[in-house]
Amino acid sequence: MIYKTLVHRDVSVSALFATFVFVTGILSAIVYVKLQRKHLQDDALVLFGLTLYMIAELFMPVYRHQYNTVQWLPLILLAVSICLRLLSVEIVLVFSGILLNISNSSMIPLRHTVGEYLILAGLLFLAFHQQVLKGKRGVLLMCRRIKLRSQTETRLFVII
Repeated sequence: MIYKTLVHRDVSVSALFATFVFVTGILSAIVYVKLQRKHLQDDALVLFGLTLYMIAELFMPVYRHQYNTVQWLPLILLAVSICLRLLSVEIVLVFSGILLNISNSSMIPLRHTVGEYLILAGLLFLAFHQQVLKGKRGVLLMCRRIKLRSQTETRLFVII
């Protein structure tokens, strides 16, 4: 959408896919390096996995309507729960993206698209930023496997 507005041409599906693979590869390489150095906690890894889904959504060659914004809600709630300071750069990016996304002023062109990219940038910055997640365990997302007595299967419960 941004490319079409700036250049006045449609981007090809193959170029869009190549860009998606490149961006996903770079982000995955960053996560791999951070995991090897043990600089990435479980909560940041969950946040990164959820943002990968949203990156795939943003690179689809179809128009994203404003009601698709509701898909950001679990990511935003997770980001707020794992951030130590609510006035950090990451949270300011996320909330400014939310404000752009919910505004309906025609004076700001591409406000919904720019808002979604601001939310994405804030969430990725939060997932990769080391100092934000250190030592906070009270409200963090914890995933535990609990074996039920009456059944032989193991289910995954998410406790906030």
